[in-house]
Amino acid sequence: MDKEYHFFLWTKKECPYCNKAVDCLSDEEIPFTVYEMDDKPEDLQRLKDKFNWKTVPMVISQCSDGTT
Repeated sequence: MDKEYHFFLWTKKECPYCNKAVDCLSDEEIPFTVYEMDDKPEDLQRLKDKFNWKTVPMVISQCSDGTT
């Protein structure tokens, strides 16, 4: 069985890189979920700290076998 991936993106509305990431996944028909974080700066900061990442978009993939 081939592995299937689902992507999770944490974005901001006016971020051109966030919009490009969404467009690329859409164009390739790759399943994804977007979480817009404009009104959730504290939550976004917790995610940045957790993943040791400083910018948006934050993109995480999850494989059908549960691995990331």
